[in-house]
Amino acid sequence: MGKKEDAEESKPDGSPGGKGGDGGEKVDRSRRDLLKAVGLVGLVALSPVKLPLGEKNISRSGGSVPPSITVLKGVTAADLYQVNADYQRFNVMNTSFTRSETDPTSIAYKAAEKYTLVFQQRLKNGEVGFLLQDYSLYNAANSISVATGSGLGNRDTGLYSWSTLGAAVTLPGVNKLTMDPDQTATIVKKAARSLGASLVGLCKLDQRWVYANDTVGRPIVFEDVVSPYKTDDKVVIPNSFQSAIVMAVKMDISMVKYAPYGASAAGVWGGYDNMAIMAGRVAEFIRGLGWQAIPMGNDTTQSIPMAIDAGMGRLGRICRLVTPELGPNVRLFKVLTDLPMTYDSPIDFGLEEFCNSCMKCVKACPAQALPSGDPAWKGPEISETVGIYKWQQDADKCLRWWGQVGTGCAICIRVCPWTAGITHDYDTAKYLVKNVPALDSTLKSLDDDAGNGVLPDPAKFWEE
Repeated sequence: MGKKEDAEESKPDGSPGGKGGDGGEKVDRSRRDLLKAVGLVGLVALSPVKLPLGEKNISRSGGSVPPSITVLKGVTAADLYQVNADYQRFNVMNTSFTRSETDPTSIAYKAAEKYTLVFQQRLKNGEVGFLLQDYSLYNAANSISVATGSGLGNRDTGLYSWSTLGAAVTLPGVNKLTMDPDQTATIVKKAARSLGASLVGLCKLDQRWVYANDTVGRPIVFEDVVSPYKTDDKVVIPNSFQSAIVMAVKMDISMVKYAPYGASAAGVWGGYDNMAIMAGRVAEFIRGLGWQAIPMGNDTTQSIPMAIDAGMGRLGRICRLVTPELGPNVRLFKVLTDLPMTYDSPIDFGLEEFCNSCMKCVKACPAQALPSGDPAWKGPEISETVGIYKWQQDADKCLRWWGQVGTGCAICIRVCPWTAGITHDYDTAKYLVKNVPALDSTLKSLDDDAGNGVLPDPAKFWEE
């Protein structure tokens, strides 16, 4: 009685726990490790060159698509994940972040305030990974959002303004850009990448993914008007806004790999800063072409289903978008526009089957907020959507943990093999995931044996 079971446990920092076996087990383990090591060497030999961190974007419409990806033409995110016919647009007041500010019954109430205070207290205690330089880096990474009032995605403020920032110039006598939708799509993607987006995809706006209301309770509605506007009673998007430019910016893995320590928080905040900068830039580009644009971060619409529609990735067990190029180590942002263009299609790269074999994020999550079982029609709290059959997390548990650890965590992102592990690094691994799913568990084991996702010594960050 009172002894720990043999099942592996998870330490507070997300590193694996558990106890070792006897001598015979050690011999067996050594043999297995040897075989896995040989497998890893073989895999490296087959695919010796690492993929760049998002420096190339796989074509989703025309052009060359690698054999590790299938483009699913004619379907949408709503087809892939099953949406009830009576599905209601999500009430943004029910998101975990909004409830943490407004709902005292939420277990994550005041979590954002708490994790700042916890970080500060750990700094005062002199804890490794929470030193003054870590705290200063954490705040500096968010400096653009603070200076412009853009926040984490505040609607129609700062760089997310729904009107021009003053950089877009339209010349008298010059008509707005009008060309073949395929050409328009090519130009928009090229511009988005040139302005800093790591990944970009285009989709038709599915109004089901627009939030039902804003954070002060005003309904978001669509009307036959020329330009977007808001009153004290409503927020209006023109019906002509049919297109969405969905983009991702990579977070700095050299910081995120230290999750959940201070450096990782700086990496996450830096992602939010870059979201605002790039969304504002792309919106100004669209306006400069003579069309209208609504840039947004985490506001106004759900990001993940739109990114799926735009062919950027799929929903993983991590309950975040996982992209073939960068895994879940991205921040998503969007620009809605009335500019007509050709759209991308969802993709399949074998993610769901791999997630069923992997489970690294589930086991590493200190809050036990990620699902270990099948998809469901609703989550454990009102912070999750109802009426979509998908993996559901417990976002309130996740956010509560942020308040306890003192950062935005990101352990699940660190340990995911698609972030900086075997399925990120090797084309051969990607091919096997898509085409030989029977090897998924072997690939996961190879990822473990290579040490991918293991937390480095946080004291080493400033020595790198």
